[in-house]
Amino acid sequence: MSRVRVTPRRVRPLGASQPRRVSARDALPLPLTFSTDAGTAALSLLFQAVTSTLAIRSYVRRPRGWMDDDMASSLVARTSLVANAGRGIFASCDLPAGTVLGGYPGRLLSTEAYRRKLAQVPRAAEYCWQLQDVNKVLDPTDDSGVLFEPSVPCMLFGSVRTTLALINEPAPGADVNVDTVEGSEGVTFVLSRDVTAGEELYLDYGPTYDRSMYG
Repeated sequence: MSRVRVTPRRVRPLGASQPRRVSARDALPLPLTFSTDAGTAALSLLFQAVTSTLAIRSYVRRPRGWMDDDMASSLVARTSLVANAGRGIFASCDLPAGTVLGGYPGRLLSTEAYRRKLAQVPRAAEYCWQLQDVNKVLDPTDDSGVLFEPSVPCMLFGSVRTTLALINEPAPGADVNVDTVEGSEGVTFVLSRDVTAGEELYLDYGPTYDRSMYG
């Protein structure tokens, strides 16, 4: 009787994974995936830095001044009663003494920046307001020196109504009816007496205003 030799077989436990042969290429790291993730993170950080810088710059350059809707509807711009003064501001209804008209509009410039602008566009001086702090000027004009007048101030980001920049000085011998209250970075306009509907508003531009253009 012949014997049959049986070779024992290893039995893989249930649930054991099938071993696979790993090639040299499979063993390499995935530099492409890592590089893409790092690049995305770097771009995100750069975007945040640029956005923050622009936000800070916009805040610093934001126009000062303000005027609410009720006051805007109480004032109207039309030809001034002062000869050669252009437009002026008139009350469209009776306004009592002490009424706050708003804050003078304009971007806050250093004196140096203001002088550089005047060298390019001298007419900007007509609307710029020199603060008591001689190193600060409120400038409500655009790059060409023309008074900036947004058509929809409340909806246009970074703009304010520039109505108050049209208030004139009175003719010689006439009285003013607007007082100014100055802070560190702005000027508030307040009525110094009762004003009747149809009356033009006047204020004193102060000792630093250049009146050489007056006729």
